[in-house]
Amino acid sequence: GGGKKFRVLVTEARPFGLGVKTHRVLEEAGIESMIILDSAVAYAMSKVDYVMVGSEAVGIDGGLVNFIGSYQIAICAKLHGKTLYALTESFKFTRLFPLSQYDLPVHKAPLTFSTTTLPSKPSKSNLSSTPNSPIPRRTLNTSSFPEPLLMTSDQVDNNPLLDYTTPDLVGLVISDVGCLTSEGVADLLLSIFGGE
Repeated sequence: GGGKKFRVLVTEARPFGLGVKTHRVLEEAGIESMIILDSAVAYAMSKVDYVMVGSEAVGIDGGLVNFIGSYQIAICAKLHGKTLYALTESFKFTRLFPLSQYDLPVHKAPLTFSTTTLPSKPSKSNLSSTPNSPIPRRTLNTSSFPEPLLMTSDQVDNNPLLDYTTPDLVGLVISDVGCLTSEGVADLLLSIFGGE
């Protein structure tokens, strides 16, 4: 057919390996995807056209609370001139207003929400594409790879589960109520909650 051909790069999303699950779902849907190491995001960023992340919550400022790693992906995307899109459901819009990473719970389960239906508010997104840059390659003739090691559960527990991506790093929030800028999220939530 005349459909577009594309490939998705999925981060492994440690410590839970959520990217492995995402990869499996994409492959089952017939979408070509490849898992990359979380530490390879900067290396791979020049090869992508845009970045998409999920979100556990969207703050009133349009910032994102998500599993650890989204903030560094967003910083890297901005540095490489790539637009970051957040995919989320409107029931995850919250009046949460973190001022920094340290305003989030670090060792707790993700935020939970009651389901509320928000009015639909259509919007349009403008996706742009930039050409890929060639990546230099070299052969490893005399080197050997180190033996992979896994972190212990205590080591994993010493790390935060969530991070906060500031609204200036988010291009659009794409949800069931439309495509919103960070300011659009704030306007929508203020129109719903007003001065509560």
